[in-house]
Amino acid sequence: MASMYTEEMDKARKLAGALLIILGLTVLILGLFYIKRNINLATAFKKNAARSQKQLESVLALQSKDTDNDGLSDYEELYLYGTSLYLGDTDSDGFTDKNEIASNEDPNCPRGENCLNGGSLASPYSEDQQIKPTIPEEPPQELITNPLENLSAPKLRSMLKDAGFEESVLNQISDEELEKLYQESLKELQQQ
Repeated sequence: MASMYTEEMDKARKLAGALLIILGLTVLILGLFYIKRNINLATAFKKNAARSQKQLESVLALQSKDTDNDGLSDYEELYLYGTSLYLGDTDSDGFTDKNEIASNEDPNCPRGENCLNGGSLASPYSEDQQIKPTIPEEPPQELITNPLENLSAPKLRSMLKDAGFEESVLNQISDEELEKLYQESLKELQQQ
């Protein structure tokens, strides 16, 4: 009877050991997937930060460039007035785009023509509407230098949560550590 008890104990121990090994392997595999996921998210965050920086630099370059030398920046021509970057007089009526805008006229419609009623170019303005140029405000100086340099720890936490990081993991990192890690990542990104 004692040997039967011992055999049952051995079986129970072997079963418990096998279950522990299976549990351990499961935890290890899930842990590896979790680590891989976090690395992928961090890489995606880094790529998005680089893309945002390039887009900002592109917009700032357009604001300081005037390809056709008509007095309007390339940014204004593309995003505000819809005029040509390469022609100083988009509608070829003898007046520069900037002069037409200053005169409250449509730089996309030759003077004297009604472009809304079958003229040469379609225009979003009716005859009684005047073009009111709007020049965008200058971006804050901190955005011109590097908009990603000055992110606060709460903003970083919010961005990381939006990227899929779990709040419990983020709460284990202090604000100082988070900002330090972010600054180091930015430096690495700028060196690439």
